[in-house]
Amino acid sequence: MTTQITPPTLPAQSFGTGSQPTRLDTPHEFNGRGAKLAPPPQSYFAQPKRKPVPPPSAQPQGLPDNVRSVNPDISVNGSPAVTQPPKTEDPGKMAEALQALDNDELLNRGKNQLEQAEKAYTAFGEMNIALKSRDALEIFAECAKGLQGPGSVGWYKSSKEMITALKNIELPPGAPKDLTVTITFPPPNHQAISLIPVGAGLEQKAPIEIYRCYVHALGAMKNQARELNADQGLAQAEARLNDLLETLKAIQKEINKRKKEGNLPVRAADVQFEARYYSHVDKGITINRLANGEEFAFHDAAIQGKGKVPTPAPQPEEAPAPTSTPAPEED
Repeated sequence: MTTQITPPTLPAQSFGTGSQPTRLDTPHEFNGRGAKLAPPPQSYFAQPKRKPVPPPSAQPQGLPDNVRSVNPDISVNGSPAVTQPPKTEDPGKMAEALQALDNDELLNRGKNQLEQAEKAYTAFGEMNIALKSRDALEIFAECAKGLQGPGSVGWYKSSKEMITALKNIELPPGAPKDLTVTITFPPPNHQAISLIPVGAGLEQKAPIEIYRCYVHALGAMKNQARELNADQGLAQAEARLNDLLETLKAIQKEINKRKKEGNLPVRAADVQFEARYYSHVDKGITINRLANGEEFAFHDAAIQGKGKVPTPAPQPEEAPAPTSTPAPEED
């Protein structure tokens, strides 16, 4: 007896309408044996939440908290005076040597002497300005540090009180009367503020920012003075300048003598070497240096605050503003 076995029939919806059975190793065709997947939740397609960007502030930007990222430009200008030493060389010998020169030799000597004197004044002036501005800025920074409030958190008192004290500071002895120090911040604000003399732009800054301005400038001038070897080389630079200037004056005296006698047929403007030197001096000496913001902590720690700076005068208390405007009286 023979028994016929009929294979079972699978549901048609498992393969799709009119489709042929496919390999069982393609699960995407079966999709869970015909079961429909539920659509993913709506949050699956939602965009990640972003913090709203605040609108740019109209207030001037100060130094950021991370002072290492700030490298402001420091500009120092002034006209340092030269101390005339006592004369040691016999002026008669120098005059005789100049009288022995012919006109062309004398004029060439005057041109070369003027060039050397201008370079010598620039070298001396840069050392002098670096030292004098460093000494002045140290006093200003000490003054600002002395106004630090109580507590270890480093809070400061009012900007008005600090600026009042800064304005009472006198420049150190020997500092040029026209000494100016300006700090200019990098992009995006490009703000330029006068530190010496105290500029109005500081009034818009918090006390801690005012203090940081002076520390940046002080650090820049400390580095400048060190690189110029100003502490050790200033006296030598001044002595060299005086020697050159003394010879320049002797040359000018001989030129004026020959002009007066009619023995030097040139235009007066072409031989005013001494006057041209002083025109160079009147321009002053300018130092531009980029402050290294990464050295802020180092220069900040070096300020001791010895208390040799003026204390601010107490500010009068301002009367409180009225809360409301009184109504006008009726007739």
